[in-house]
Amino acid sequence: MQLTVAVIGAAHGLKGEVRLDVRTDIPERRLAPGTMLETDPAEVGPLTVERTRQYKGATYALFAECHNRTAAEQIRGVKLTVETDEDEIEEDDAWYAHELVGLEVLDPEGYTLGEVIGLEPMPAQDLLVVREPDGLIARVPMVREIVTEVDLDDGCVVVDAPPGLFSDDELIIVGAAGDDARNSRPQDAPRFSESEAATAGGDQRTAQNPTGGRSDQYGTHRGGAAGADSSSHGGAGTDGSGPERENAAEEDG
Repeated sequence: MQLTVAVIGAAHGLKGEVRLDVRTDIPERRLAPGTMLETDPAEVGPLTVERTRQYKGATYALFAECHNRTAAEQIRGVKLTVETDEDEIEEDDAWYAHELVGLEVLDPEGYTLGEVIGLEPMPAQDLLVVREPDGLIARVPMVREIVTEVDLDDGCVVVDAPPGLFSDDELIIVGAAGDDARNSRPQDAPRFSESEAATAGGDQRTAQNPTGGRSDQYGTHRGGAAGADSSSHGGAGTDGSGPERENAAEEDG
């Protein structure tokens, strides 16, 4: 089965470098210098990775077959793929990053906390990137104790957030008729000013640069050998030693 490692983006500079939309949680392995990758469409490749680098949260790559801007512009939109056993990617409680984007984030009582806008891989666990109703950004550790439920059918994620993780103590709940109404937290819920929230729980609101991959909040890999593509786990590291998961090449990224 062909799985997508990355999708080639815009040309950068004059020497053939391109920006990559990375779809794997172990880019240091899949995009290591010297790696030859198949492409979709196939006639464009294969392409050999000459080098990669990080700049302002984005990944850039130079391929041995592409050493000028004209060539770089011609491969924009091409998918870089690898052949993987389909059994390696079967896993319960795992999702592609693009499946999470757009989900409504609720607290356990049904109050709206925000909307998922991305997934950010980190060494300890992935971070669910959430835009709050006031426009601020919160990062939620993708672990079972905090992200208690992901329901793709209902389009929501349930987050049992510790104090200070979200900034606003006045939340929005959707009524039975579908109209939004302002509601305060229950009286026993702690209230923080922005500065107090930062002291109590850390001000984790930053700009977000989502990457691809699947996230398994439960830290279990039942799909095969470690290192399977583009599945990052809440309980496992995403530093290259943990399992991963990649989008199927035949699917649109």
